[in-house]
Amino acid sequence: MLAICDALAMVLLEVRGFRDEDFAALHPGGNLGKQLLTRVADIMRTNKNFATADPGATVDECLFAMQKCKAGAVVLIDGDRQLAGVFTHGDFVRGYRKDRQIGDSKVFKHMSHDPVTIDQDTLAINAVKIIKNHRIDEIIALDSKGKVVGIIDVQDLSRVDLI
Repeated sequence: MLAICDALAMVLLEVRGFRDEDFAALHPGGNLGKQLLTRVADIMRTNKNFATADPGATVDECLFAMQKCKAGAVVLIDGDRQLAGVFTHGDFVRGYRKDRQIGDSKVFKHMSHDPVTIDQDTLAINAVKIIKNHRIDEIIALDSKGKVVGIIDVQDLSRVDLI
């Protein structure tokens, strides 16, 4: 009986054009609802939780910005909020192994110049896929004009239960 009722329910859902998005709207707290309704902009770090610096900054200045924001990366942006690169804790460790005086050098020598980005209006579940595929900890969020607006850290995804 249960199988017949389930089959009937599925046929009715299909006939009425009921989509995953409709289910998510009715059950926003469930896993499917979170995956279909949560956008990058909803969970990205911004303002005081978002470490940024000028591309001409020193490594020491970038480390201070990271420490202040309790972040594992600092995004390097120019005056027009255009992305110049990202400097991560991993970049620091690799640089420190080569040069113990790395703190005084300019960050552009050690940063990633072409970091992975994502549009702020993209579903956050896509950020999860990107992090897994690229094996990275952070993704830089851009607005529709390509300007830097925030960052998603893998910790942010676990906080909203998407991973």
